[in-house]
Amino acid sequence: MRKKVITGALMALILLFWIYIAALVPYTHDDWEWGIDAGLEQWLTGAVNNRFAGNFFVVIMTRSSLVKVLLMGAILFALPVLMAFLTEGGSFFARFLAGNLILLSLPLTVWRQTVGWVSGFANYCISSAMLLGWLLLLRRFLLAKKKTVLPALLLFFYTTVAGLFLENQTVLMLLVGLCLVGWALYRRQGRIMTFCTLAGAAVSCFFLFYNPLYTELNSTGTALNGIRTLAFPVDGTLWEALTALLSRYGIELLPELFRLSPAFCLMAVLLPLCCFLRSGKKRLMLLALWPAAHGLLCLFYPQAPAWSSALGACGSWAVAILSAAMSSDGWQRRVVLLLMAVFVVAPLAVVTETGERLFLLPFLLTALALLDAAAPLLNKKGLLSGCALLVCILMLRYGFIYHQVERSSRLRQELVAAAVEQGADSVILPTERWRIWWGRNPQTERYMECYREFYGIPQELTLIYLPAGSLEHWPEITQEDWEQRWVYSK
Repeated sequence: MRKKVITGALMALILLFWIYIAALVPYTHDDWEWGIDAGLEQWLTGAVNNRFAGNFFVVIMTRSSLVKVLLMGAILFALPVLMAFLTEGGSFFARFLAGNLILLSLPLTVWRQTVGWVSGFANYCISSAMLLGWLLLLRRFLLAKKKTVLPALLLFFYTTVAGLFLENQTVLMLLVGLCLVGWALYRRQGRIMTFCTLAGAAVSCFFLFYNPLYTELNSTGTALNGIRTLAFPVDGTLWEALTALLSRYGIELLPELFRLSPAFCLMAVLLPLCCFLRSGKKRLMLLALWPAAHGLLCLFYPQAPAWSSALGACGSWAVAILSAAMSSDGWQRRVVLLLMAVFVVAPLAVVTETGERLFLLPFLLTALALLDAAAPLLNKKGLLSGCALLVCILMLRYGFIYHQVERSSRLRQELVAAAVEQGADSVILPTERWRIWWGRNPQTERYMECYREFYGIPQELTLIYLPAGSLEHWPEITQEDWEQRWVYSK
């Protein structure tokens, strides 16, 4: 009883931590546009894309700070909870704690565009939580002895909504649906459930891709004023298209996570070690030397030739999948998770645009496979204590950083309010040095106008932004900071 109380209290503290982080995440980049009437029109008309579910959350989160705090806090807490439910072995709290460590170990570049950007959070973090919830529902309903129509309908609607966030995730869900239907037809069981899942994925795929954006992309090779561009020439041959797609997938996309994150390189080493250790095939643990060598290459020689980076990444993924397939009980879960991580980036090869936020889901799926393989080891006191210590250190780090971000946000509000009250012509706004956000200051005239409307700043007030780090010595302004200032006036 006492142990349950302590566990509950610790989980409540972690929930409060995530709510604290959510409360201090500032509105940045295109959040200002989504938070005004123009953003609502974009969502209703699908002017930017047809991510109706994701953009719905963007709209409500940019219009209410309270909704933003509650939703972001709940999702950030739910992600490790879902990880704990999807894995087996050890205690639930140990797996939950490890899930928090995974989330706190996200590459900084990925964090900026997902957790540190409200619009990015809505489309990437919420969609990741939806996909993990989808996997949990599939496992529960498909393994249930009694399969009724109601769960099948629930899966249909849930799959449809979960597919209206990201294009590559929707394609992944469609593929999983096809595989499930094939499995159901072969086993002659669960056919209603799997067909409803496939139907939901197909419906979301239709709505997501039924957009003039893709018609323009298909006919001209570019859309959204050049933001989206096909990775192959429109008038080229099929061979040219296939070569371009395979090149982009193998050379650019598969190695990207290794380049982005030392934590992912470490996961690629630990996964085969844990899998082979569980299966008793200790001699095969030497295969972990391949991802270890590749990880060291990424860390100390990032300018390595593209072919060596691609070879190292493909070999590392192969070692991970092989070790998962040769592990003991539950190997199917781990193989499926790794295959999903590898495939979910494949649709991204069609266009040249690559943002670090796109690698959140493959990072989480790979980490989930590792957690499932390592879960029984977490019962060891030393490992659990070490995991808890790392979580505490990272929580303190992020807590301090976001405190500085909030200090900057509060100071800016005070400076703008004082300038308006005094009738000043301009106001100087410092910026904190922690680049934990995505687009802290408006960089274009369009975003500047949205920024003014979002915060109700008069058009006649000239805004002067100092670069990152200028808050450290405020109110003094160094010559270097002044030379790097951004000036926005009507």
